[in-house]
Amino acid sequence: MPLGSAFHDLFAGGKPVWLKILGAAVAAPIVTVTMGRRVERKGGGNFPTDPLTLATLIISAAIVGGLAGTALSLKDIVHARRAAGMPVSLPLRAMYCGGILSAIFVWGPIAVVLLIIGLSMAL
Repeated sequence: MPLGSAFHDLFAGGKPVWLKILGAAVAAPIVTVTMGRRVERKGGGNFPTDPLTLATLIISAAIVGGLAGTALSLKDIVHARRAAGMPVSLPLRAMYCGGILSAIFVWGPIAVVLLIIGLSMAL
């Protein structure tokens, strides 16, 4: 990935949360465009050339990347608070401290709901 080591250094730890979120919001469109072009070169599909479609794709990728960066930063904060013996709210413990149970009972339903919303908007 272009700038891979710079992003690794950013997310390795010790950086401000807003910088991690911004880094994820910048990395997501780069990865999206790079992977889309790669698939197009291999004959697997057509990457959009319409400016409006391309702008929508890049903006959507930046939003999703920012949200993913926020979730990962929040996970780091929750684990640091638990390690320090500080209180953590029940919803945050359910989302980030349950391991596979969090994936099945919290993140899975969230993904299904977002998928249904996305598909209903596409129709």
